[in-house]
Amino acid sequence: MAIKTVQFKRCGKMACLSPREAQAEVNNKVEIYNWMRGMNALVCYYEVRDGAERCVSGASVSK
Repeated sequence: MAIKTVQFKRCGKMACLSPREAQAEVNNKVEIYNWMRGMNALVCYYEVRDGAERCVSGASVSK
């Protein structure tokens, strides 16, 4: 997983991003979300393989 570095700038009391950096921040969050879904599916696979009736995470894996 490759997370892009985003440079926040100070705008008064707020943090500001350029449109390009804002898009990079959104892409980072999507990348993390997809990685977490994959890891949850992996955990679910091993839970079901080891005899669990269904996954706690809610992912669907067939035995």
